[in-house]
Amino acid sequence: MNDKVSEKINYSSQSIESCPFKLCLRNSDNPTVSECYFIEPTNKLRPIIFRRPDNLNKIKFVVVSQEPGVSARIDYKSNIEEMKRCWCEELNSEDGSNKSSPISLMKEIFHNFDIYRDHVYWTHALKCIPWKTDKQIERDWIFCAPYCSERLKEELKASSEEELVIITFGAYALTLILNIVKERESLCEIVKLKDWIDINRVPYIKEFAYGSPSDAESKRSLRIYPFYHPAAYGLPDGYDTIKKKMINEINAEISSSHKTL
Repeated sequence: MNDKVSEKINYSSQSIESCPFKLCLRNSDNPTVSECYFIEPTNKLRPIIFRRPDNLNKIKFVVVSQEPGVSARIDYKSNIEEMKRCWCEELNSEDGSNKSSPISLMKEIFHNFDIYRDHVYWTHALKCIPWKTDKQIERDWIFCAPYCSERLKEELKASSEEELVIITFGAYALTLILNIVKERESLCEIVKLKDWIDINRVPYIKEFAYGSPSDAESKRSLRIYPFYHPAAYGLPDGYDTIKKKMINEINAEISSSHKTL
């Protein structure tokens, strides 16, 4: 990614405070144009990332959901720390979650976890809140995904685990991961989940290079479990069986990882 870094990344409150990619559509004062430049950096939205890279050494499971919902801008007035606090409380609540929320599926898989300190790391394919509607991902993806791909690579590289379990929610998240592991060259065409979620094909075992290309040792194994987004409808016959199989396998991985901690 040959983009000039417009400002340094500033770490505080366990989150990355600013995005270095100035051409990203969502990282702009004027989201109606495709090439945008900083005018007042203090007014930019911060990417929603839950841990600093130096606090990822315990990560074994990486959950990638589509994007922060536009409701976060409305409900929390774009106060990222406030929305993360509320999401964390919801993850650890015994009450039921909104069934269309990624949190509901995370609770189904992991029950609850600490987004700042546990062995589960939650992130997004697109890191910033949409400007007006959740459907803007269809417009923004082509501009934002290449930059968010670089951010996701940074997050994966920061973990010290040689084997990571990647859990994707929805087609956009799976498209980004498949691009990172060189399964798909283009980010422009979004995968059709029905072509990828098959009981005989999951999990996908792929390698991710996280060091110098010349370093043959700098690879780690990724076990990729793709789920439909919890808000998806018209799910294909047999998905419930595949979903149950994937959750059972992830639970076995969780039990195994707890024994080694």
